[in-house]
Amino acid sequence: MKRTIAILALMLAVGFVMGVITEHVLIAQGGPKRTTILTTDLDGLPGMEAIMSVVELAPGVRSGKHYHPGYEFAYILEGHGVLEREGKPTAELKPGVPFYNFRSDVHEVRNLSQTEPMKLLTIWITDKGKHSMIPVK
Repeated sequence: MKRTIAILALMLAVGFVMGVITEHVLIAQGGPKRTTILTTDLDGLPGMEAIMSVVELAPGVRSGKHYHPGYEFAYILEGHGVLEREGKPTAELKPGVPFYNFRSDVHEVRNLSQTEPMKLLTIWITDKGKHSMIPVK
């Protein structure tokens, strides 16, 4: 019994370390980079906050499938890509195109350029204190 618990604890620790390493490798390879511009509480919406950010995807990078614990509004500033949402048609993304995702919509943004970054202005209306991007396998 003690051996089983020790093996399970070791597997959990290895899984955690691998997750941290994978996250750092993805960032080093040009994964999505988010620069937060503004975070503010919302009057009349207790427990919610707004987060405004610029998200940049390096050439050829995918955001990875994810969802948000709130609502996402985005506007493409630079670059060319696609938005893939589960159960919906793929949408082309280029400068001047807006899009939104409802709470818990699983989606992925892909930069189609192999030479230019893609930049998005994003606003999340989300549960206060929750991470605004939750990965999905």
